[in-house]
Amino acid sequence: MNKATDNGNIRVVHLSSAVEWRGGEQQILYLYQGLKEKGVQQWIWVPSGQVSKKFTDEKVNLKKLFFRQPWFLIDAIMLWFFCKKNKVNLIHAHDSKAHSLAFLLTDLLGLKCPAIVHRRVDNPIKSGFFTRKKFYSKKLKRIICVSSNIKNVVDSHFPELEKKSVVVYSGVSSILSGQTETEALRNQFSLSKDEILVGNISALDDHKDPQTFLEVAIKMIKSGFKAKFVWIGGGESWKQKLLSRVKNEGLEEDIFFPGYIENAKKYLKEFDVFLFTSSTEGLGTTVIDAMMMKVPIVATAGGGVPELISDKQTGILVAVGDVEALSDGILWLSQNPLEREDIVVAAYAKATTFFSIDAMVRGTLDLYFDTLYFTFSKLK
Repeated sequence: MNKATDNGNIRVVHLSSAVEWRGGEQQILYLYQGLKEKGVQQWIWVPSGQVSKKFTDEKVNLKKLFFRQPWFLIDAIMLWFFCKKNKVNLIHAHDSKAHSLAFLLTDLLGLKCPAIVHRRVDNPIKSGFFTRKKFYSKKLKRIICVSSNIKNVVDSHFPELEKKSVVVYSGVSSILSGQTETEALRNQFSLSKDEILVGNISALDDHKDPQTFLEVAIKMIKSGFKAKFVWIGGGESWKQKLLSRVKNEGLEEDIFFPGYIENAKKYLKEFDVFLFTSSTEGLGTTVIDAMMMKVPIVATAGGGVPELISDKQTGILVAVGDVEALSDGILWLSQNPLEREDIVVAAYAKATTFFSIDAMVRGTLDLYFDTLYFTFSKLK
């Protein structure tokens, strides 16, 4: 296959079980848009929810799954007929449930089509019979890992598949600066321009460790550090728990958890420090967004984050859950403006070089070609 002329011969179905819009779903959209520009024919299949609505708004070639869970064979059967009719030659599953659906489609129903699976999380892989069957399927040709950390997790569970697992880093937009709101967030919370604003933009999930973020905020404010702290992201249970603690501490005017805000990344530039406290993380695309926006970062070394942040080179990196070290990192950045500037410049250079959307799309397209070339060669 000739890469310059045969992009149009690739006919790929993207599968996702997601219903809430998060970083992984943004990556699917970036990939879809990038591949579309290169002439690749694509369809995205997702269940109804926030994700399907967003994809509809973005005018992608969208189809609806009936269920999130793959075990209701109606989706697999419907996909089988669709793939046959539209001459689909590649299945790209973007999460674990989608991987199961792809396995049912190719191995149980016998669709003669290779599959690629994306791994965006670094949590342990289940060791059950079905999990092993779907990973060792002959139809599974590549496992795309968004960080070396995730590849290590996959390889430790399935060492025989080491040659199938490949790192293709997630990518983020380099034009975020054109979408910024330079004072909107400060106006919303009545913050003056000279107040230090420390923030995070992530879903309020256990692995994001918002409790540590809150402990840092309380510690620094009570020690006399003049700053405001804001975490933008949905998660009602965590939000109520955190706000209750803020109220008990009497810090409602200093610490904010506003919940989910549409297009929240446009507020990134307002942060003086991006405080990232995850205990585990596939890669951390919001960290890359901050790097692109030249916002200094203080982060914990969870999961793939050390592949982004080198301590005092592209940010401040400390141990997971270390409230003291995170606080010291914020204080150090505020007291060392020259070093802070060097750090954000180096972080921006790293982000634009290794974590661009174009690099992610090209890396994925190369794997598509390799997969289809070897598949077609064996069929001849």
